[in-house]
Amino acid sequence: MNVKPIIPTFATNLAFCRKFGDKTKVLENEDIKPISLVGTEDVHTVNLEDFQYIGTNITGFRIVNQSPEYQEIVQDWKASHAAGKPLDGDQAPYAKTDVALMYDAVWTFATALNTLEKGQRLQIKSVSCETEKPWAFGPTLANHMRGVELRGLTGRIVFDENGMRTNFTVKIQDLTHIGLTESLLQKESITRWQKEWDNGETGRSVHNVLPKVKTTSTPWQRPEIMFVTGHGPFPTYLKRFNIRSSDSCGCGKLGNPLHYATSCLFTTSYHLTKPSADLEPLWWKRVMNNNNSRAKIKKLMHFIAENEPLLFPKDGDDN
Repeated sequence: MNVKPIIPTFATNLAFCRKFGDKTKVLENEDIKPISLVGTEDVHTVNLEDFQYIGTNITGFRIVNQSPEYQEIVQDWKASHAAGKPLDGDQAPYAKTDVALMYDAVWTFATALNTLEKGQRLQIKSVSCETEKPWAFGPTLANHMRGVELRGLTGRIVFDENGMRTNFTVKIQDLTHIGLTESLLQKESITRWQKEWDNGETGRSVHNVLPKVKTTSTPWQRPEIMFVTGHGPFPTYLKRFNIRSSDSCGCGKLGNPLHYATSCLFTTSYHLTKPSADLEPLWWKRVMNNNNSRAKIKKLMHFIAENEPLLFPKDGDDN
């Protein structure tokens, strides 16, 4: 959106507000029109107090996660700026998105480098930018970076197999008379999403664990997702798509995730306490919210993947 043509009017409105000092008069003046502006991703760093009462609609986007950890880091930066001369909030550039992204990038690099260094002795050599010869450890370091998972200034940091960042949250904010608030559009979207999630016919096993929708991702890894959804190496799932002719486990019971986690004769080393039928929804919620239980589930899923011939009967043996 090109905002240059409306900047003079915008400045006139602001000057009028400052001149008369009565914000209610500004809103009642017929010559001053409300203005709609779409801000940048750094709208949270701008002092918008002067614009709150003059009918100006400002919508901005924010990826920076203003958590207590973020606030602490920003305060440390401010306090150490210019040889001990702290800057006030309006002057300090540290809360801006590009700085937060750079901080997270360096942290991701350092985390991957630390992991790489633990596994082998690194040889640091000068690498010329004028040649195409890369650093010997470069590809390995890149692989480690793709595997990094942490929570930074811009929220959860996780990458897909191509090294692209995924599952990050962008907040939409509107300026109101009380300051920047979560966008009404975003609230309405979440409300509609919640209704669809509550009344849906699919994903009910996940709904038992995560009944409330949210814009931040749940820190589950692939084995846990396959387990809770049932979309994994389970006979009950594979039969749905005619990949197998039987939905039974090798022990003769129904081969679903709950069976392998609680009662299968072949997976006793990974068993969790089996719930009664009426407590099964509560069991799913407790298991998937417990770090020790999720660690056992990861081992169980690995065991199932490695021992498929033992756990699954041959097609045609059992219908």
